[in-house]
Amino acid sequence: MKKVISAVLVLLCLQMSANAQAPKQELKRPPMTSNRIQRALERYVNVWDTCSNEQLKAKIYEGFDRLAQSDTTNYYGQYYAAYIDAEAGFLYFDSLRKPEVYTRALGFAEKAIKLSPKDAEPLILKAHILRLMANHNDSLEADHKAKIKKLIADAKKMDATNPRLYLVEGDELLKAGNKKEAAKNYKLASDGLKANKSEEFLKPHWGTYEVKRSMAKTQ
Repeated sequence: MKKVISAVLVLLCLQMSANAQAPKQELKRPPMTSNRIQRALERYVNVWDTCSNEQLKAKIYEGFDRLAQSDTTNYYGQYYAAYIDAEAGFLYFDSLRKPEVYTRALGFAEKAIKLSPKDAEPLILKAHILRLMANHNDSLEADHKAKIKKLIADAKKMDATNPRLYLVEGDELLKAGNKKEAAKNYKLASDGLKANKSEEFLKPHWGTYEVKRSMAKTQ
């Protein structure tokens, strides 16, 4: 069964890659139902997690954005649009485009917070996005540092052992120049991500690559 699933994902990845390279045509799409949005979201998350085609991954954020805009009441739609936009901005966009993409990611994160105000995950994601924005633009540092501090404090009240919370705390320590304490937080984040794997497919599971990126800066 795993081989079949892997084969399907590879074919999907190749198909989406081919579509991304094909000339754009104006297509009249029927309105997306909640079920269709959910299925499409699961498919896109699968592709993001498994596809090694960087050209495709650099464009797939557009699909997440469309899903989020199609149903503004879908929590996971807003959450993943925020995360994928932030990662795409960091990985694939030049310095001129990053602010635009990060700002869009932040907007989706704020919508996710409104949809699930007692959940630590969108607070942590918003803190992560604010840190990316401040790292890119030093003039935002003072304002964003204060906002991140509050987001971390609020998230701790809800889920103090969330591994992504350790990640964003580590990033703040790293920014402050405390590499030793930052490395400790990244280790806690890494261990937590390995231990807290969920069978719920859309439950947030990002952080592994972000921890590796940040940990490398403590060496």
